[in-house]
Amino acid sequence: MSDHVISDESIWKAFITASKGAAALIVATGVLWGAIWWALQPRIDQYFSDKLNELRAEFLDVSAQLNRIENALPAPRGFVEFEGGGKLPSAATYNAGEAVVFLYQVRRNRSCSTAVLAQFWSYEKNGIVSEYSYPFTAVQAPITKTSALFSVRVKLPANMSEGNYSYAPILTPDPLRCPSSAIVQVPPSDFFKVAESDG
Repeated sequence: MSDHVISDESIWKAFITASKGAAALIVATGVLWGAIWWALQPRIDQYFSDKLNELRAEFLDVSAQLNRIENALPAPRGFVEFEGGGKLPSAATYNAGEAVVFLYQVRRNRSCSTAVLAQFWSYEKNGIVSEYSYPFTAVQAPITKTSALFSVRVKLPANMSEGNYSYAPILTPDPLRCPSSAIVQVPPSDFFKVAESDG
């Protein structure tokens, strides 16, 4: 029986031969995959492009459906709704500092403590006269199922000059009692005249 001694040199030669074979295999595989990719790349790109276009079309369709649903839903109701502006039950000429009564058709959807900013729109100045604006707190009224007649007494500012005005207040609900309710701009009232001051 003969003993075969494997020398370091033969191990090294075998390792180099195996490495060359592995490198040749890797290169051949790379060339093969490169050729396959070169042949298939346009189809793969087209596939992903088609899928992206399908996804865009589906997204646009879903967006259009959501818009149709949103447009079909009724607009959110304010905590209070007015059917038109305030009406004047009596004389339409007043003096500065006097109280004016306005009648409103109102539906209350929520019972909220409300801060009111009294505002007066001037016909002569074609806008809100900010120096006549003042805040006050409204009476907290109960919820109503339908519109009901409601009267409001509003004091005219003592320094109000002669002219024609409309009352157009802003209602701000208490954010603690009615946290999701929006501010309401009340429709302008009928015009009323403030007489010339005697002083």
